[in-house]
Amino acid sequence: YRNFHHIQAYRRQLRGQGKLATAFEFWLLQLGVALPDLRACLGDSAISALDRLGWLALGDDGVRCRVELYPCCKNYFFSDAFFKVMGSWPDQVYWLGGDSYHLAYAVPRRPLGQSLDICTGSGIHAILSSHHSQSSRGFDINPRAVAFARFNAAFNGRDNCEFALSDGYAQAGERVFDRITINPPFVPCPENIGELYRAGGGTGESVTEKVVRGLPRYLAPGGLFAMTTEAAETLSSTPLERLRNWLGPGWGLSARYFHRFPLNDYVLPHALASVEFRPQDGAAEFERWLEAYEAHQITAMVQGSFYAVRLQEGQVDWQHERWMRRPHQDMTATVEDWLGSLLSWHSPLPGERHPRIHSQVKPIYQAESGAVVEFAGEQWCPTPLRVGATEAAVLRSLSQGLSLAQIQADIPQAEQALRSLAAELVISGLVVWR
Repeated sequence: YRNFHHIQAYRRQLRGQGKLATAFEFWLLQLGVALPDLRACLGDSAISALDRLGWLALGDDGVRCRVELYPCCKNYFFSDAFFKVMGSWPDQVYWLGGDSYHLAYAVPRRPLGQSLDICTGSGIHAILSSHHSQSSRGFDINPRAVAFARFNAAFNGRDNCEFALSDGYAQAGERVFDRITINPPFVPCPENIGELYRAGGGTGESVTEKVVRGLPRYLAPGGLFAMTTEAAETLSSTPLERLRNWLGPGWGLSARYFHRFPLNDYVLPHALASVEFRPQDGAAEFERWLEAYEAHQITAMVQGSFYAVRLQEGQVDWQHERWMRRPHQDMTATVEDWLGSLLSWHSPLPGERHPRIHSQVKPIYQAESGAVVEFAGEQWCPTPLRVGATEAAVLRSLSQGLSLAQIQADIPQAEQALRSLAAELVISGLVVWR
């Protein structure tokens, strides 16, 4: 989450840090570094190797790196630089953007058999999955991305992680997976925008739709699909409605929205980010992009994470949406509890189940007309949550130690209230998904 307007402040903090300061400036801030300082930091053999790779550029302010090194979840990832240092790569690989971290911080990390990451880019999500999977695969259509991903797997010592050049599921063969992740190219673009890492076709969902429609074939029953993206709100549908239409019955769907972009605010920076953009074409290019959005009835763009659980036989379809803050820290355990709670409480309710107040909940303030619930920290629910009278009655019964059967007998509409409380992670219970 670097802010490049704050570079001088960063440099001030790095004063006196010696080689560490040089490493930050070179790998993360894309600053020119004097050759003697770089030699002291990396050594001549490393500098020679980087030069042979074509990663170095010499400018008036010293040596710059055309590749960045990012930390994430105790792993480290090389990828092409956010800034186009001394020219761009024709096959640019996506850097670790905010959306990369959003997905990394919000995918459950329980032990798995087979996992797959599509549009893997630097390989970040396949490599993170390899820590809790027997085997992990990553696919990308860009050969340079596959090369980066293989390099990063070796760099992080992950020998159960494989990468292949593949358009969608083309190299999946007959395999099925317990977990499929994707951070797809999602920007709705007019024709002739060729940047693979961001261009999502006219709707922004040319890749997303193809991958989602393939889930019934490639995701095992009980498996989880997780995606972070920016998706269109249109005159006729929401992102979650389109997921439902692409998948059909047999799925539990959920969405965590972080931000809504008004159309003009979204179009302008993306139009100006085109590789071939020329300042004198600004007005015409903005109009071209805006007309393309209007042609597809796009009214706004939303940023968020989406999940699809492939339900087991006998489980009931469900879907749930909520707004929350962007995750700026690891929330994998909380998200796992939330998805498990949604699945559990949307299944038929057996009388022996024992609902409990979730550990994230701090105080609950009760009143006859409802209740106010506060959560620990600010990531999940930063403001107090207000619930209605039925939910408050259920919470009182839980605090008295009543069983699920007793609660259902005493409180009309208790089942609906339990599901509402589970969706907000006020309560949790038996987790019946893998």
